[in-house]
Amino acid sequence: MSDLTGARGFLATVPYSVGFHFFITEGRYTGETAVSLVTFAKEVEVEPIESIDFHFKRADFQNWAAGTIGDKKLATEIGRI
Repeated sequence: MSDLTGARGFLATVPYSVGFHFFITEGRYTGETAVSLVTFAKEVEVEPIESIDFHFKRADFQNWAAGTIGDKKLATEIGRI
């Protein structure tokens, strides 16, 4: 995917198929998918802590930010948390 950093990246949306699908455990989908950094930020605030923990331990947030959104700087910052 092309580099979507900066304001353009923050506002850009991605297809649902490559959106960030929130799970609580493997195979247990929460029913929520973020298709932009804006919706991702909103979902992170309201998703169950189990979902955040599940994805954080697997570096899913960093991988999505770098690979799908194309924002490696954001991925690095998330990894520092």
